[in-house]
Amino acid sequence: MQRITRLIPVVELPPHDFMTVERPSPHNSGREAPEAWRAWWKAALADAGIELEPLRYPGSWSVPLDALVDAPAIVTIAMTMGERSRGLPGGYALGSDDEVLWHDGCCAGLADLAEWRTVLEQPPQSYFIAHTTVRSRVLDRVLQIEVQQEYSRSVDATYQVDLGAIAGILADAKARVDRFHQRLLDALHGHVPEEQRVAVARMLIDMGA
Repeated sequence: MQRITRLIPVVELPPHDFMTVERPSPHNSGREAPEAWRAWWKAALADAGIELEPLRYPGSWSVPLDALVDAPAIVTIAMTMGERSRGLPGGYALGSDDEVLWHDGCCAGLADLAEWRTVLEQPPQSYFIAHTTVRSRVLDRVLQIEVQQEYSRSVDATYQVDLGAIAGILADAKARVDRFHQRLLDALHGHVPEEQRVAVARMLIDMGA
């Protein structure tokens, strides 16, 4: 059973929000043609002058917060997504060292860290996060996590988390969100009225995290 060592904060960037020319999407699914979807997504974002790599997960439209360091790109993303939704979509991917184990980005957000904290720190739990049911329980002194997407008839995957690692995993995720929040504040300087900058950043990042 694979072991979770990281919660990876991510932002989902839907390609249609950034493309300036019509780009037919690949015919196969993200799992069947991951490189084709990756190239299509990258080309769409390049239309807006953004050069990023998507999360290494089949068909993903998300990027880790750590990858958002270029101020002009952050401003473009903030302004584009801010017009379409209250905050930045994305949420958290489950990772094991450098591998992405699972991510359901639809309808998820950075404020979901509160639910992940409950799932990890207070088992047994069953939470509906975005479109996925996440269950936790302790077996043989190891936390077991089950994920089941909304339309699945059975559990999609089961992972383990070392009980002693939970506090560090949550603290690391929160620190990455906090660092991005500061980069967002800095990038918005001069692009929104100064008296609104803190409120706009709070709305985008949803500081419920």
